[in-house]
Amino acid sequence: MKKLLASFLHKWQSHIVPKYKNWFYDVGVLLFGIGCMGVYTFPYFFLTAMLIFVGGTFVTISDRKAITKILTILLLPLAVIFLFIIFIFSDGSLLSILLLALLLTFPLLSKILVWINKKQKRKNWALLFLGILILAPVVQSLFFTKMEAIQSKTYPNMYFIKNPFSKQDSVQALIKNIVLKKMNSEFIGNEKMHKIYNSDSSRVWLSYDLEFYKYSDGLFGNGSSYFIDNVEDDGGPTSIHFLSNIEKDRMARFSINYCEKDTVNYLALLTYYQEREMKTDTLINKCRKQVEEKTSRKQVQEPEKENAPFDGGGKGVIYIPQTVESKK
Repeated sequence: MKKLLASFLHKWQSHIVPKYKNWFYDVGVLLFGIGCMGVYTFPYFFLTAMLIFVGGTFVTISDRKAITKILTILLLPLAVIFLFIIFIFSDGSLLSILLLALLLTFPLLSKILVWINKKQKRKNWALLFLGILILAPVVQSLFFTKMEAIQSKTYPNMYFIKNPFSKQDSVQALIKNIVLKKMNSEFIGNEKMHKIYNSDSSRVWLSYDLEFYKYSDGLFGNGSSYFIDNVEDDGGPTSIHFLSNIEKDRMARFSINYCEKDTVNYLALLTYYQEREMKTDTLINKCRKQVEEKTSRKQVQEPEKENAPFDGGGKGVIYIPQTVESKK
């Protein structure tokens, strides 16, 4: 074992270090920067410590001037933390991501570009690789991507729409279909189970709503998909995952509420969003005149029919849900 270690150290000092010493600084900056960022994002302390140690070692043994090495070790963590804070408070803006990536990879990328530019064969391979990187996402989205809704395991009333189509009609149709299935199976006929009373039972309201968000992973796992398997953070000093951070990804909200001054009749509204409120569909309306004041659009009243099925079809149309007797 000692002989193997001695042989490796000899080869390292006599061959590897002299040959690749000018690359050490660039690789060291990348590893050291990722390690500094990992202090706030990685759940594995050992991996973070190893990245900082290896990156710092590479910077130290590189062929750069001593002042450059010292400034890198001292200032790089501050620059990474500063850009990471901008990233958090800008809700993951593309500019902050690009600046952070540029900070960590610029020394290495510049050297790679110079190396590629030395031979025509390398240029051809680089262009081919770049073309594949550009075309692959396009082909993936056109032929191998399907839109789906994923229900949260921690917040059952939350759904995340993955790979939403560009046509809003298709997205809204998917959301509406989920709402109708959930409402007919969980709420209709079980209204009493969703009543909420205050402490002295002087007030009562309905508690039934569904939330829909655009699925996103986020650069550091801080996208909306985090809440599929996790609850929001407790607000401690290292907390970065909050439900309020994904408000920009909201796509729709469905809610059922009692009519004004009423504890029997209710109103079910499905509101769609795209940066702001787009439109509202009235799925159930038992409020009559009150609904016209709230929705600011005309409502069409179908004749009430006994045992009329509820399918939610048509925008702004009032439907009478199935009663418990009709279900039986």
